[in-house]
Amino acid sequence: MIKLTSLGHCSIRRDGAELRALSALKQKCALLLYLAIEGPASRDHLLALFWPEREEGKARHSLSQALYHLRRELTQDCLEVRGDLVTLNTAAFTVDAKQLEEAAAAEDWERVVDLYRGAFLDQFYLTESPGFEAWQSRVRMRLARLARQAFRRVLDAREAAGDTSEALTVATRWAALEPLEDEAQHVMITLLARSGDRTAALEHFEAYRARLALELEVEPLQETIDLVEAIRAGGVLELRPLAARVDRPEVDAPPPTPAPAGDGGPTAALSRGAWRLMLKELRTRRVFQVALIYLGVAWLAIQMVDILIERGMLPESTFQVLIFFLILGLPIAVILAWAQEQGRVEPGAPALGDEQFWPAWAKRVRPGHVLAVLGTLMIGLLVAVNWLQRPPPTTQPPIEKASFDPTKIAVLYLEDHSEAAANAHIAAAFTHALIRELGQVENLTVRPASAVKPFRAGDVMLDSIVHALQIGTLVDGSILGVGDVLRVNVELVDAFTLSQLSSVELEGRRSNPLALLDSLATRVSEELRTQLGIEIRLREQKAGTESVIAWERVQQAAQLVDDAEQLWSVGDTVGASTGLQRADSLLLVAENLDPNWIEPTLARGWVAATRATYFGVDYGSYEETEVRMGIAHAEHALDMEANLPEALELRGVLKAYLWESADPASADSLLRSAEQDLRAAIAADPMRATALSGLSQVLHRTGRFDEAKLFAGRAYEADAYLSEGDTPLFRLCYIHWELEELEEARRWCAELNRRFPRHATPIEIELSLLSSSFGGEPDPDRAWSLMRAWEDAEPPQRRAVLRPVGLLYVAAVLARAGLVDSTAALIERAHAADARGDPDIDYYEANVRVQLGEEDEAIELLGDYLAAEPEERGYIARDWFWTSLRDHPDFRALVQATSD
Repeated sequence: MIKLTSLGHCSIRRDGAELRALSALKQKCALLLYLAIEGPASRDHLLALFWPEREEGKARHSLSQALYHLRRELTQDCLEVRGDLVTLNTAAFTVDAKQLEEAAAAEDWERVVDLYRGAFLDQFYLTESPGFEAWQSRVRMRLARLARQAFRRVLDAREAAGDTSEALTVATRWAALEPLEDEAQHVMITLLARSGDRTAALEHFEAYRARLALELEVEPLQETIDLVEAIRAGGVLELRPLAARVDRPEVDAPPPTPAPAGDGGPTAALSRGAWRLMLKELRTRRVFQVALIYLGVAWLAIQMVDILIERGMLPESTFQVLIFFLILGLPIAVILAWAQEQGRVEPGAPALGDEQFWPAWAKRVRPGHVLAVLGTLMIGLLVAVNWLQRPPPTTQPPIEKASFDPTKIAVLYLEDHSEAAANAHIAAAFTHALIRELGQVENLTVRPASAVKPFRAGDVMLDSIVHALQIGTLVDGSILGVGDVLRVNVELVDAFTLSQLSSVELEGRRSNPLALLDSLATRVSEELRTQLGIEIRLREQKAGTESVIAWERVQQAAQLVDDAEQLWSVGDTVGASTGLQRADSLLLVAENLDPNWIEPTLARGWVAATRATYFGVDYGSYEETEVRMGIAHAEHALDMEANLPEALELRGVLKAYLWESADPASADSLLRSAEQDLRAAIAADPMRATALSGLSQVLHRTGRFDEAKLFAGRAYEADAYLSEGDTPLFRLCYIHWELEELEEARRWCAELNRRFPRHATPIEIELSLLSSSFGGEPDPDRAWSLMRAWEDAEPPQRRAVLRPVGLLYVAAVLARAGLVDSTAALIERAHAADARGDPDIDYYEANVRVQLGEEDEAIELLGDYLAAEPEERGYIARDWFWTSLRDHPDFRALVQATSD
């Protein structure tokens, strides 16, 4: 939780620790407080409020930088930018100013008094943002008014209860917070006298009177003076509010007469304030004001010209020209300011101010006129110098987004925000680990640590770093240590817009930083690869068409497909079907808008593949009509561009789908054709992860497990942007399992479970292993738990289909445990749950019979299974489930007979 304190002083705390670096940046603090109090605001409104004098482009850049730094420093999703609207995540913040207003609305005056710690943003100035200062003044007045009302109510309640001591405590706090507030001091003096300490009441009055004379040059109100006279006379006092509140104006008054030497108390304070009064008088002189303003403008001009010269935008001679005009202009501006001020002197003043001494035109000239003339002369001279020293014309094109290659990456050193930079060495180690991890990903170019080390101090602007390193993506972040807890936040930043693509936040123990280091490096690498894949995909699509509308329709369709996947995962088949149909319609529109653009055609093929997967007749089958429609889209793309790897990949994958439900006469030819297309796609583009994964599946289904493992590994390595999701890991997990390489299978299943929690495959493999002879000690309770977890991990519409298989897995575990009667009962339940007569039931029951020692019954069941699924003969021959049957003559005859 982030706590914003604005009453009294300004501070920002996260989980109790003050963010000192952020609290010191006034403009960013002001922006954060404004959004926290006023709510969402448009970019244009914020630009007008905080950067009214800047050019629009520079102002927008400043706003983007400010938002970026706020997100980075707060290390959580505190800000959200949707279109032109900037919104603060108010659930993550508490703001004392808002809490005070809420307490006042609820008439919880005790709470208001407790919250009020001083004026809103006291001693906080943004002179370059007059709009913000006006807003600040309004909020300050509103909160001060509520605080006064609260103090009155609380004091009335204390007095009504007869608790003068508590009332005095509240009044003391009020008087300390508002030393110039008439009513606060009036009440304080009254309560001091009523408590019996009349001497303290009179001393307080004298101190208050001296402070008014020193700072406002006024006397206390008559009511307060009358009160003091009554105290001196020993009268009985009542606590009554002032008749009317008086807003003290600032007036010109002579300084108070100094007290005699040796006097103490308030009179001595007046004497000590003489110099302050003199300085205040000096500040009212126009000469002094003009000199200060001139020096401030001169300093800003020098800094700006220095930056422009450093960037090569101005010649070095510009600096000498600027200094000459600034030195020349200072005495002229001061003299004219003096002339203007002397022209206002009352009659009878010294002759220096007479009309004859200063001509009338001099009195009408303002310092701004002088600055304007000098500025015009300087600009003219600069133009002349630039013209004489202009470089030869260049044909270098302007920098465009396309020149920022997102695969070129720089990992900036993580900043250590811990107290006293106690974890700087760990931050450096994290940075080096990220560079190593990302450098191992093919297709990514990561700048070495030596290239980013010069920017480690953090004193170089991000855009300068981007241009110096020639990159398209930045990895930036910070580390914070609180006790033994390390919190690491890493952001992925688009180098062109300096906008955040995504962020990763991890926590770990400082006592074990290596575990956190490994986790961080892996997760950030995965997040970056995913984001870059999306970015590069979008760029490729934009380059493929000139129709903006067609491109937009393709993006809308992609979003609908993502939404359909979510709906399918929670069992909403109608919503998923509707979304996929709408996606196909949008892609058809894009095809018609740009008939030469292949992207919509390929996308329609993949939409058909998704529909085929979701709406097959049985679990594991594919809807044939959708598969053939997808193949037609792939062939249309191949007609547009022969041997296109993307189209060959799509057609090969869909032919493999079609093989699943093909009749035996055409199954082998379909599988050979699918393999041919997939190998052709890989030959044209060896990094096509989907084609590699699809080929692995084809080889796996035909019993070529070793070759299938090889291509599954290549698919995992080729998936540079993790666009394939769980498929490569799924294949590696299963194939190692089929090859009886159980340790490797467990390793890949663990990686699959880490990347995709609640994925069904690792659960099924563990349950399957437990049901086999290789599963170690049989554990029926564990088997039932795994079965339920497996069903929960699958979409609701598939659970009924999987239940018979799950029951047979558990039955095999019971058989291994020697629970024969329970095993028989579960076999009957599995057959009762199999409403569709799935031939796979024979396969899984055969395993139960093996565990019961009934080998002849198991071989008979496998014969029934192969009669329904003859294309599985190669798979059955290699399946390690049947290791104990391989020497059985009937099993060898079954496999051989099926092969013939």
